[in-house]
Formats: sequence, structure tokens, C-alpha cells
Amino acid sequence: MFITASGLLRDDFLWLLPAVLIALFQVKIIWARLPKINTTETEIDGCYKDWDITRLLYFTYLTYFFLFVQLVVTILPISSFTFTRFLGYGFVIFGFINSFVALKTINTNWTGMFQYRIKKGQKLITKGPYGFIRHPIYTSAILEIAGFELIANSWLFAPMLVFGYFMMYQHSLKEEALLEKKFGEEFKEYKRKTKMFIPFIF
Repeated sequence: MFITASGLLRDDFLWLLPAVLIALFQVKIIWARLPKINTTETEIDGCYKDWDITRLLYFTYLTYFFLFVQLVVTILPISSFTFTRFLGYGFVIFGFINSFVALKTINTNWTGMFQYRIKKGQKLITKGPYGFIRHPIYTSAILEIAGFELIANSWLFAPMLVFGYFMMYQHSLKEEALLEKKFGEEFKEYKRKTKMFIPFIF
């Protein structure tokens, strides 16, 4: 059925609530680790534009809107099997753990999301998750969006997954341009040995 009755509200809520709590806890961790912007510590400043943060805000608002709609009615269900929701939780939990490990690995070298800047004394991190992919935090975000889609059991989230991927891909290209400017051949060699988002694939 294209749209089912809102009587499924309680079941959907119980499925989604733990995932939402995990996401909120992750946001709290990331917010606590956000570096304070100090222009005196900036060595290379990137091409940051207001549109970047505006696009991120639209993405966030639409995600919560779709989440609310999904709690009211079940639209475009993916599957009638509970397995897909457990798989979704696997994506969310793995994404959470991977992003936490990546943040611990990059430590003080992290300049925050969407800042496009290189700090003085910043090092090129090539260990931990960064030994396999160059943007493990973005990979985690993409996995978690896919996980939410499976947990919500709705294709309604599919456009958010596509939009989120292309948004993070563009940010990654800008970040890599700055890293190549800073580290030169060292970063080029690192780039040849790793993939952007998926180990050994892409």
C-alpha cells in the first residue's frame, strides 16, 4: 500500500526513538569537540561560503521534516521484513563508532566541519580509519542517513541520502584541495594509497 494508516505511529516511534537518541548523543560529542575558530591559528583559509552552511541547514530541516512525516504515516515502505530495520541500526551504530574513532584519531588536527582551513602546525593523519579512507567522518554520516532510511522503512529518505552524499562529496573535494596545497607530494602519495569514502572501492 502506498500510504498506511497512522495506527502504525507507535511502532514506528519505538523503532526510530533509539536511533534518534544515538544521533543526538553523537551531535553532543561532535559539538563538544568543535574547535574554537581562531584566525591567528589559521595558516591556509579556504573558500568558505555562506551557501555551504545554508545548504547544510536545509538538509537538516528536511531530514527532520521527513522523519516527522514518517511517524505520522508510513509512506513508500521499503520492506515488510524487520531485518531491514536491524540492518539500519547496524549502519547507524557502525557510523557512530567510526566517527567517534575518527575524531579521536584526528584529535587537535580537526578544524571542524565545513570550515575549509588549515591550522598552523597541522599534521597529515594517515593512521586509524584514515589509513583506509580519507573522509571517515563523512562516510559515517552517509551510513547513518542510510540507516535512518532503513529504520524508518521508507523510500522517502532516499533523496536525502543522495543529496547528503553529493554535499559531502563537494566538501571533500574542497578539503582535499587545501590539504594538497599544504602537504604537496605527501598528500598526493596518501591519496594514491587510499580511497575517499569506501575502503578499496571509492
